[in-house]
Amino acid sequence: MRNTISRFVIQIILVSFLFFLTSTQSYRIRSFLFPTKTPQQSGYGLKMITYESGLNSDLRAIDIAQLEAAASNRIKPIPQPENIWAVYSTGWAAGHPRLFNELLRFIDETCINSLVVDVKDDSGAVSYYSEVPLAQAIGAWRPKMDPQRILRVLKEHGVYPIARVVVFKDPILAKKRPELAVKNKNGEVWRDHKGLAWVDPNSKEVWDYNIQIAKEAIEMGFPEVQFDYVRYASDGPVNECVYPFTQDLDKAQVIQDFLEYAREELEATGAVLSVDVFGLVCSNQGDLGIGQNLEKIADAVGVLSPMVYPSHYYKGTYGIKNPDTEPYLTVYKSLLDAQKRLKDAQVEIRPWLQDFSLASKYGRAEILAQIRAARDAGVQNWLFWNPSCRYNSANYPGRDFFYQDPPPLGRPDSIVERTSQESGEARPAAELREEGHDFQS
Repeated sequence: MRNTISRFVIQIILVSFLFFLTSTQSYRIRSFLFPTKTPQQSGYGLKMITYESGLNSDLRAIDIAQLEAAASNRIKPIPQPENIWAVYSTGWAAGHPRLFNELLRFIDETCINSLVVDVKDDSGAVSYYSEVPLAQAIGAWRPKMDPQRILRVLKEHGVYPIARVVVFKDPILAKKRPELAVKNKNGEVWRDHKGLAWVDPNSKEVWDYNIQIAKEAIEMGFPEVQFDYVRYASDGPVNECVYPFTQDLDKAQVIQDFLEYAREELEATGAVLSVDVFGLVCSNQGDLGIGQNLEKIADAVGVLSPMVYPSHYYKGTYGIKNPDTEPYLTVYKSLLDAQKRLKDAQVEIRPWLQDFSLASKYGRAEILAQIRAARDAGVQNWLFWNPSCRYNSANYPGRDFFYQDPPPLGRPDSIVERTSQESGEARPAAELREEGHDFQS
């Protein structure tokens, strides 16, 4: 009798606790219960993961059967638009209902028809529950978003989705697998100005890891994968860098080899492979010391996205007194150089343009100036970057935008002379970042 009463009391306590969990509406700390083993393994253990996100969330456990079913159901995306006009979203923004709805409202009101979404960002985190074995082993995935839900909603709104995968800037992988990391001359893990670690771009294990994540994104429904930070480290004491796998190899050739390998691995999926590069790569004949050479990369991928942010150029570049205040001229001259160098290449130039403010305020005039500059340089497609993922529809062309009749803005100034600075490096990224914001590689 006593044992029966004890069991009954325990059951009452358990039911009350479960009722408390399911009825709880919000917490200041985002809390999740996630499996510590992959669906391929026979058993599961649950562990609590908390994030100081400042966002409200219910406390809930992930249903493993739903995860397995979702992983096997690919969302068929819309066909690639004739012109791709896109903006960027972090995994957190895509997974946050209010921010994502704001993004959708902005897209519905403007000419924007594509969205670049972080699948793996420059913290090394994968934005969802990943079944990639190495991501599981090093604990790289984060509960930022539900990719299937996002892909379904984007399809409903007629939006073309692009999966962004940051490659060689990977603090999580470098910490968990230090033998893959860039080292300093003392044999310790090298870190950039923000204390973040990188991995060696010539590690085949690093190559395969990122390609597996790309394939996973494609299997979920992303028709295009965009690799970012496809380069050697910068923004720190680079003279101290020791690359255990690269050693004395040519950096530009290593980057080309990786991209050709990735293209071959992804070819059977039918997905588009695109890659981001520094804006100054368009004009510099070398590799900027980071392994990015325009022609070599163009030979390896279908889409090339130079980040021609005017704020990222030294004063005097292209003979422009202050490129940050001359968005039309800066973008025009950079893209014109790229077009001339790649006139015989089978590659699409789709630049990243600037929708954020550093030294100068960027609004409607500056955004439209960059669109016009791209058109005048013969470039039909473009992407806009804003690290906050907050875009103002009043600053963009509307849904009836006709690209052959762009906003009437200034044309190139023929009296501008080039200077020797066009072959120098862009300003260090560490000087171009604000607290909490990533202004891209």
